[in-house]
Amino acid sequence: NVIIDDTTAPTPDAVSLSDITAECEVTTLTAPTATDNCGGTVTVSHNATLPISGEGTTTIVTWTYDDGNGNTSTQDQNVIIDDTT
Repeated sequence: NVIIDDTTAPTPDAVSLSDITAECEVTTLTAPTATDNCGGTVTVSHNATLPISGEGTTTIVTWTYDDGNGNTSTQDQNVIIDDTT
């Protein structure tokens, strides 16, 4: 029997995610990317409720990378709302 079993979670392409800073609100997020060791498609999702608003707040968005084989990894990104105008 030859069994091929993907047991490795996807690896984020960026070591860390840059903060997102906006003045009033953030209505969309650009998904980061990740790579799977078996070359499959990695699905990316986040836990944020959009829009993100609230002067002077920082919201931590958790991105989840899923390789479709039961392996996931996560990465956090700060969304900072700071009205400077």
